[in-house]
Amino acid sequence: MRRENYFDYAATTPAAPEVIRAVAESMTEEIGNPHSIHALGRAAHVAIESARSKVAALVGCSPEQIVFTSGATESNLWFCAMEGSLAAGTWEHSSMREGVRRAGGTFFDPTQSAPTADRLSCILVSNETGDMTDPSALSTTAVLHTDATQALGKIPLSLEALDFASFSAHKLYGPKGIGAMYIRDGHAEPWFIGGGQEEGRRSGTANVAGIVGFGVAAELALHRLEHDFDHAQQLLSVLMTELDLPGVRPVRGRDASPYILALNIDGVAGQSLVEEMDLRGFAISAGAACSSQSTAPSPVLLAMGLSEHEARSTVRISFGRENTEESTRDLAAHLTKAIQNLKSLK
Repeated sequence: MRRENYFDYAATTPAAPEVIRAVAESMTEEIGNPHSIHALGRAAHVAIESARSKVAALVGCSPEQIVFTSGATESNLWFCAMEGSLAAGTWEHSSMREGVRRAGGTFFDPTQSAPTADRLSCILVSNETGDMTDPSALSTTAVLHTDATQALGKIPLSLEALDFASFSAHKLYGPKGIGAMYIRDGHAEPWFIGGGQEEGRRSGTANVAGIVGFGVAAELALHRLEHDFDHAQQLLSVLMTELDLPGVRPVRGRDASPYILALNIDGVAGQSLVEEMDLRGFAISAGAACSSQSTAPSPVLLAMGLSEHEARSTVRISFGRENTEESTRDLAAHLTKAIQNLKSLK
């Protein structure tokens, strides 16, 4: 498959060349444990703090407000494990949904008033449709969290009204397996305990190379924010113009990210269309990658008002740096043929 035909950037992004070089160099040069006091340990510690400053610059906060984790899933579950009653929006990532259920919490429609709870969470950009919310408008009293994974490095962020926010590096051309939690006051009851790393907030030997790669990806994203956004908008416009078929409609609200497009195709199973497009050399998805093994319809799409049949007939296309206008037109042409072919088989 040609890299420009990869349209599943919401699932993960390819690591940027600068990130790959930085990670390789870190694994070669920064070999010490960053919590050791000898020269190699101190060098690794400096590399981590430099990366922390770069991530903080991207999200507009102080470095001490960033705690490195293994990714947004861990950060989401960390928030769910904190004390107090909990409610979260119905558009949440599966990690948040499962964390809320385990904590005995409740769910609410993010387009409506939030219920009374000690802690509230609302995803910033839906990973399935790109629909955006404003978590800061939910409450002035509850502890407020957002999963900002699909927003980081893609849209400008304002964390002023938030107490916590979750991030993953691999959604902005960084390494997999590394992420962060933004903590407004800098302190939170640790979920991982042991050695007291990350100022006692998250124990475990730091993933130095991953953190370094995260920092480089964040620095690149800060400089490319406007360019990448405009690029995604242009590709979305091209696809919507080229893909003109009856029975195909976008599943998105008025305020949505240009990076993600969910399409409902009447009379075609989403999973079948993903497989057909794969044979044609294109990568799209039938929803969130973390739920791809499930045969159940997406709870997010159901919460947005789609029927079970419509949810099963929806695919997700997501754009990134290596997609081109030409490859997007090719995608539209092959989608048209694939849809027509699948309908003819019924």
